Amino acid sequence: MRSIAKRPAPEFFLKASAKAKTWKRLADKPALRQHISTEQQGLCVYCEAKLDTENSHIEHLAPQEYYPQLRFVYENLAVSCDGYDAQCDKYKQSCGHRKNNEYEPELFLNPNTEKGLEQHFCYDKQTGEIQAVADNDKANYMIDILWLNNKHLQLARLNARRALLKVFGQQPERLKQSLGQSQAFISFLRACFLGE
Repeated sequence: MRSIAKRPAPEFFLKASAKAKTWKRLADKPALRQHISTEQQGLCVYCEAKLDTENSHIEHLAPQEYYPQLRFVYENLAVSCDGYDAQCDKYKQSCGHRKNNEYEPELFLNPNTEKGLEQHFCYDKQTGEIQAVADNDKANYMIDILWLNNKHLQLARLNARRALLKVFGQQPERLKQSLGQSQAFISFLRACFLGE
């Protein structure tokens, strides 16, 4: 997980949310999802998998069922992957769908407001497992409620590492340059190759 540089709410969302009485009636949700996805560099707010319109949804960080006053608050919105594994054609129930309405404000690490979020987590480079730094309760909570250590995500992280090595293995400088771009599982890759 990483912190997101949240920008001000786009004008089209402010206009649409002023007219909408419910989330279902909000106009321009596809445009909103695209806008937020771009803000997140095309990566899931939780696991950092690559997003597309087929495998993502707008996520209310504080669930709208329990926090209706935050339903149209832009800082409460993110884009999450669906936790879908296309190879198995099954939902793995990670990220936003796994979280569902789970939300403990004192434990939840909000990627939209928490700066330096990456410092709460580290990775096992051999297994692809995400871990809490110094047994951090907040990081452990996030890993558990989002199921960030399911086998599919661990394998996807390791595959992203192998792919980079295959392309840039003999060119360490180019490999380091590629880590400045939007790459799936970027925090894991930076931990592997930059020691971050």
